[in-house]
Amino acid sequence: MSACWDGYAGSYQLSAEGSLILTRFHYFLPNGLGESDALLEELHGDFYLEFRTHIEGDQLYVPFADGRVTVDQEQWVEVKRAYVNVKTDKNGFSTWFKRFIPDRLFK
Repeated sequence: MSACWDGYAGSYQLSAEGSLILTRFHYFLPNGLGESDALLEELHGDFYLEFRTHIEGDQLYVPFADGRVTVDQEQWVEVKRAYVNVKTDKNGFSTWFKRFIPDRLFK
C-alpha cells in the first residue's frame, strides 16, 4: 500500500453483504507499531482491491461496484508477472530495453 510510505496502513474487513469496511489504522512509530481506535467506515463507490503474493508478485484485481464486491470472477483481472534476467536473456528483451536506457547505467 502506498500509505505505508506515509507511515500507516489500514485494516479492512469484508462484511457478509460484500462491502469493505475500514476497521482501524496501524501507525509505524519509532518505538513500534501503534493502532488507532476502532473504526467502522464502509467504503463506497467503484474501485478495485489489489492482491499480491509479494511486492513484485502476480496481481489479482477484484472489482467493487457501488461499494460491494463483484462475485462474478469473470470480471476479476489477473496479471501474471514475467521475469527477465538481463544476463541470460535469449529473446532480445535486454537489447530492446537498452535502447531506451542510457548505456552508462549498464556498466
